[in-house]
Amino acid sequence: MKIRNIYATVLFSGLLSPFSVWAIDCGDIITAPTTLDRDLLCVITEQNEVALTIEGPSGSLNMDGFQLTCDDEEATGQAGILLTGIGAQVYGGIIAACRDGVNAEGEGSHSIYSMEIIDTIFDAIYIESNNSIARDNIITNSDRGDGIELNGNTNTVTRNTITGIDNSGIELRGSFNNISFNEINGSGNQGIEVNGQFTNVFSNIVTNGLNDGIAVGEGDESDNADFSTISLNNVSGNSGLGIPIRLSSNTLVTQNTVESNGEGGIGIFVEGSEFNKIVRNTSLNNSPYDLEDDTDPGDCSGTNTWVFNTFTAAEPACLD
Repeated sequence: MKIRNIYATVLFSGLLSPFSVWAIDCGDIITAPTTLDRDLLCVITEQNEVALTIEGPSGSLNMDGFQLTCDDEEATGQAGILLTGIGAQVYGGIIAACRDGVNAEGEGSHSIYSMEIIDTIFDAIYIESNNSIARDNIITNSDRGDGIELNGNTNTVTRNTITGIDNSGIELRGSFNNISFNEINGSGNQGIEVNGQFTNVFSNIVTNGLNDGIAVGEGDESDNADFSTISLNNVSGNSGLGIPIRLSSNTLVTQNTVESNGEGGIGIFVEGSEFNKIVRNTSLNNSPYDLEDDTDPGDCSGTNTWVFNTFTAAEPACLD
């Protein structure tokens, strides 16, 4: 394993410019701004679990359109690229056939952007840090994992395209995360799985999944989505429910379009789901109900608020 942190300087337009002078090899630790100059095929073993490590605050990797491919048939490794420290970056390339595509650990504030991550064994992007961002990535074909999994706080996931994922398109735990402007199609489980408080999920397109579109809480007290906002999303053609709320309270679901989902539109389930507000949504052509509150006693006297929604079928029928 080698640490690449050597610079050279040149005089260009009167300015001194740093750049890396070493080619990158499998197993390297990158601690300076670096540009990849060729495709890499890296054999992953129990002793060498990561193809490349990028260590912040100074480490960054411009992949410059090149591809990193893992040889890890036994899934013994950790990831194609590991971001550590604070403020590490990777962008502009392709990662293929790794256990995970990118892992972000350490203090956080990492950036993963303009990447194409394909054919991972588990998660394409796994973030276990705070204040990190994953944006403008194309994620395709995860065999057993999620497109993007978050286990930290105040992270941002935006403008990603996620298709063909075996599990959830985006799965999150932690607080104050923002999920926006993503397109998620054909997930094997939920499109977006929200298991963290104060989450903001807005302006996403979630279609044609094999389970729920946007699942707000999983019915477990430790995995609730209390105080979250789900707004301006388009959720359609999923085999499960469009937007179910399970054992979560004080959420706001507003201005979403929820159509043609196989097990229902917008619903509240599991006793203890209280003080949620379902306001100004369009929920149509969902089977069997467009709106459903399983916690209501039947006369719309429960603690959840349903107002100004556009729908055809509701249970109980007095929901609005």
